[in-house]
Amino acid sequence: MKQLKLWLSKIDTSAYIIAVIFALRIFLERIKINDTDFFWHVKTGEWVWQHKTVPHFDVFSWLSHSEKLIWVAHEWLADVGMYLLHQIGGLTLISYTTFFLFTTLIILSIYYSKLQIRKIDYLDETGKGLLLIFISLIITVLWNKFDTPRPQILSFVLLVTNLILLEKKKNWWSVIVAVLGINLHGGFWPLFFGVNAYYLLPQKEWKPLLVIFAATFINPNGYQTFMYPFYGLMDNTMSTQIVEWLPVSLFKESSGMLLSFILLGMVLIPKKKIDLWNSLMIVVCSIQAIRGLRFILFMPLLVLPVFITFIDYERIYNWLHKSINKLPKIIVAEPKVVDEQINDEKLTTEQVVENKQSTASLLTIVNLFGIAICLAMSVGVVTKTIKLDGNIVSQQMPIAAVKYMKAHPETQYRLLNDYNIGGYLIYNDIETFVDGRSDPFTTTFNGKKGVLDDYTNNIHKLVASPKQFMKKYKIKNIIYAKNSRIYPYILDLPEKYEIIYEDKDWFIAKVKGD
Repeated sequence: MKQLKLWLSKIDTSAYIIAVIFALRIFLERIKINDTDFFWHVKTGEWVWQHKTVPHFDVFSWLSHSEKLIWVAHEWLADVGMYLLHQIGGLTLISYTTFFLFTTLIILSIYYSKLQIRKIDYLDETGKGLLLIFISLIITVLWNKFDTPRPQILSFVLLVTNLILLEKKKNWWSVIVAVLGINLHGGFWPLFFGVNAYYLLPQKEWKPLLVIFAATFINPNGYQTFMYPFYGLMDNTMSTQIVEWLPVSLFKESSGMLLSFILLGMVLIPKKKIDLWNSLMIVVCSIQAIRGLRFILFMPLLVLPVFITFIDYERIYNWLHKSINKLPKIIVAEPKVVDEQINDEKLTTEQVVENKQSTASLLTIVNLFGIAICLAMSVGVVTKTIKLDGNIVSQQMPIAAVKYMKAHPETQYRLLNDYNIGGYLIYNDIETFVDGRSDPFTTTFNGKKGVLDDYTNNIHKLVASPKQFMKKYKIKNIIYAKNSRIYPYILDLPEKYEIIYEDKDWFIAKVKGD
């Protein structure tokens, strides 16, 4: 009870409560699952669980029957976990687990930032608390793009845990976390290796790094795990056509990114000199964060917690103080002086204790109010879930169209599908043409096959010939969004295509003739 009272009376407690409120708000908006990649992750976990092995060739696309497309299932362990959760509690449990992991991620990120803020010795506890609240708001905004039920959210939790362990010099425990993380999401191995190198190289600790490096080869995918992130970065189609690989627009995709760079600019007036090692880390990670939407995570994960320790907060405060004093007097109220002599006298010990107790009481009231808001919002989440009655799938998915296909199996034969719904089709045991796994359909992973290039140019962008594409791959059926470019093309050729199903958002067509 004493520890609880102490925790409630601290200013940094407000940072955690604010973060939870933000997480609940985000979850209320996105309680339905609208990430199509989630669905193929569940089916991958089911395949691994049933076959007791990790697939090395694509098993979900009908193209694989003849092409044997290479597929690196580097998230196999997380996929199995998602499948088991799905078996226990269905999509509702998946949704709640995602919220729990997302909230944990934010809280751990704030705690890691707190460990860094402790290094700012000239700030008092109030100053450190206020700074932590400010940083927590930025962290929450930056992480809100990663609240989807994918393996990456668990990997982020492990990455921040890894950083905390390294900060506390528990180096070998961090290695265990890193090895686990590599099997949960093999594509993250450079991140695990990089954050450990950032901490361990200055300490001349080589053995833990060697173990992490070895883990990128000693796993079910062998050397493919090591090569996977490089393949992804080298593939032109993935980096130019898939949304999460596209460069960041500071004014559209993430207002938090812009806010972060304002804060980064404050480093230009540092309190202490930034050494080369930290400068290198800040610059490299910031550049990487701009390169693609999926790399925004570098900002809250690596950049923010480090460079906040170099900022000259005294100079910023003095600048703000002078600026405020220059404002018109109508804006800045004159202070009311009760006793002019009090400014010239030192506070007594009793007065100091009394002031601290008053501050602690006020903070306790504020934090209890924040907890009450969290509880009220939690009731709202539960109520909304009950109203959904298990229907957690977003209406953005072709729910009705897929039901039609299940009732008419002939529509599944040699199917051309919208890339964005491939995962949902896999979840419903419908073989795809292409889907969000990406790598089975790219030239980087599968030589000259380049299925995704063909699809993007001929169907998605409609800059080449859909007719030749249909003939090349012997397409017999099509399911696609009605707001796509291919829909009016299909409508204009009734002699070649027949629309056999359509609703407000989706259509299914069959190709006439041979």
